[in-house]
Amino acid sequence: MNEGYQLISDKSISFEGLSSDTTDGDHLWTMQIQQIRHANLVKLLNERFDGVIAQLAKASGKDRNYVRFLIYPEKPGGRAMGEKLAREIETALGLPSGWLDVHPEDHEQAGHAVAKVVNLGAPVQTPPRPVRVIDNIDEADPEHGIFEVPRYTLRASAGEGEPVLEIDEAGTPNFCRSAWAKREGLQKEKLFSIVAKGDSMVPTIPDGASIIVHKQKRVVSGRIHVICRNGECFVKRLYAQLDGSLLIRSDNAAAYKDVTLQPDELEDVHVVGLVVSVSFNV
Repeated sequence: MNEGYQLISDKSISFEGLSSDTTDGDHLWTMQIQQIRHANLVKLLNERFDGVIAQLAKASGKDRNYVRFLIYPEKPGGRAMGEKLAREIETALGLPSGWLDVHPEDHEQAGHAVAKVVNLGAPVQTPPRPVRVIDNIDEADPEHGIFEVPRYTLRASAGEGEPVLEIDEAGTPNFCRSAWAKREGLQKEKLFSIVAKGDSMVPTIPDGASIIVHKQKRVVSGRIHVICRNGECFVKRLYAQLDGSLLIRSDNAAAYKDVTLQPDELEDVHVVGLVVSVSFNV
């Protein structure tokens, strides 16, 4: 440690009378190191924790009031940071041992940036689950509790006929667990998958996502459905209105406006089914 360090407090914070684990002969050096540690702690508070003492306290594993006394040593109850406490805080914050003892200006010269902590919310607690890899379609049988969901292509029929589902020969089938279908109240023989195209339902369903659809004509208000109208098929969120009309909404509301169809306009609308699952690459 360079003995030429200058006192760094511009506010003339006094550390006299505070507890110290050093001898009288080390008093001047103690005054310097305590002020250096204090300056670094304030630097951490402001640059890493947005000036919020509670966040610094939580990250360092110390009581909030205790940390407050370290930040404001000039106030009644204020404390100076000793050797043991400095090392504990460094360890808790993932800092190198002795980081708090280095003059802030030397940190800047050495390029020791203070990493800012971004609050991402509570971590996701996902219990480990076994993953079964299906190498052969014959493995998808009731014995394993896994069944195949066929991949179709969907096109609207000419005139007022029902939409046509055709096997997608190039597509890869999906596999689902029987327990999932039972829990969701779905009939396995009514499930099929298609590939969604376009950006009208982003971010819920991005372009190219694989969606699993449960064939049904009943509209579940507020849920996403596959519908066909005027020779075209769409994936949209539907809202059944009290007056018998149907509100058709895209999740990408910034680019697509709502469409409301009156009861007399619904004759050429075919509800293919309810979207029950979405999968896509990230």
